Amino acid sequence: MRVRRALGAGALAAIVAVVVAWVVRWATGAALDPAEPLGRLLLPEAWTTWRGVALAAGTVAHVLGGAVLGVGYAAVFEWVTHRAGPLVGLALAVPHAVVTGLAFAFFPVLRPELFAAEPPGAFLQYGGAGSVVASAVFVLVYGALVGALYRRRGDP
Repeated sequence: MRVRRALGAGALAAIVAVVVAWVVRWATGAALDPAEPLGRLLLPEAWTTWRGVALAAGTVAHVLGGAVLGVGYAAVFEWVTHRAGPLVGLALAVPHAVVTGLAFAFFPVLRPELFAAEPPGAFLQYGGAGSVVASAVFVLVYGALVGALYRRRGDP
């Protein structure tokens, strides 16, 4: 397995997801930012006073998590599907999107004082229908990008 390539593919795909989320949030006003809940969990005290620091920490955690998850995708590419590509990555992203979407519902359980007023809900449902669709699309794009970036020459 090409671990450095997997880490790079995962990190780059996570960066793309964060930047696209920021653009969508800026353009539509949707309550969507994959780094925001992570920032709240990592730096709860900073969330109320220095929100930018918490968002930066959440962004770094999101990119690092994306890099590590890229290795997981690569393991599946190497040992299960025996190929990589955008469509294989997209297929792997479907269960990833479901697990990620459901995980957001448990954030208030981890830190109830931080999420009592603004719980994200499963699949970011409290941000509106646009946030639900966009969060799923971002994970699917992540998977397709990891597959495309990890692909070997000659893979279909």
